[in-house]
Amino acid sequence: MATVVVLLESGFSAHRVAISVDGDLVFEGTDVTTDPGTGLAGSVAVDCGSRCRVEVLLPDHGQAEEVTLNLGDLTYLRVSLQNGNRPVLTPSREGPRHV
Repeated sequence: MATVVVLLESGFSAHRVAISVDGDLVFEGTDVTTDPGTGLAGSVAVDCGSRCRVEVLLPDHGQAEEVTLNLGDLTYLRVSLQNGNRPVLTPSREGPRHV
């Protein structure tokens, strides 16, 4: 089983966030806010098979986005918000750039 780290990055401001993997809720957080000093609002490590579907939801704003990951060397999923509430998911091989 592989692990993917979901990095909640820029744009979060007191958001309620839910993350599911293959339809199973694996994280639910309230008041998720990006730290301006690090650019990070949080991170969540989740177990996946070699292929999994990750969905990030902002229930209070009616927004959701999902991506199917073929893990291999891929171990990170960066999540930022555009226009205040639309999640943008970016698969990455690179770890956190945060201090």
